[in-house]
Amino acid sequence: MKNISLVGEADVVVEFFEYSINSILYQRELYSPDCFKMVKKYNLSLFVSQDEALSKYLAQILNQVKTWIATRQIWSLVLVLIDKDTLQVRERWQFELSITKENKERKEKEIHAEISAIIRQITASVGFLPILPENMTFTVLAYTDKNIQVPSEWIDSDAKLIADPTIVKLRSLNTNDYKIDSMVSYKLQE
Repeated sequence: MKNISLVGEADVVVEFFEYSINSILYQRELYSPDCFKMVKKYNLSLFVSQDEALSKYLAQILNQVKTWIATRQIWSLVLVLIDKDTLQVRERWQFELSITKENKERKEKEIHAEISAIIRQITASVGFLPILPENMTFTVLAYTDKNIQVPSEWIDSDAKLIADPTIVKLRSLNTNDYKIDSMVSYKLQE
């Protein structure tokens, strides 16, 4: 069994974000199912974008996130689902990163099992989340240290909060250096 090295830790976390974001976009039907292809990962059948523009956009975001993770300058990544017609935030998927103080080496198999459990929860969430309108878009927010250099592709944004949300906590992911707490917040339909 392999242990995850500090060098590979950013890769593991970014891969987790990549599969989580793709799973959310697929499960919440922000894109047509034929924009995705099935891959096997973490003993699951997962769907990842095969849409060139979407894949390029996500790669650009995740490459920057990887840099911020490697330099410990990011503490939250948020995927926000927005109604294009009303600009109302419908869902907010939040991944909170905190540096762990445990000096415990985690095995790759343990980390992958935790990732698998979280992605299964994302898939199961379709059963309780409200049905989304057809005309949806998304944005990704990164909460970083204040004094970092931010690439021009990233712009300042409000927090895209949901007033009086219902919040469902998902499982946590623990790597050697990070604990990632995941949750989804949404507004119940009136």
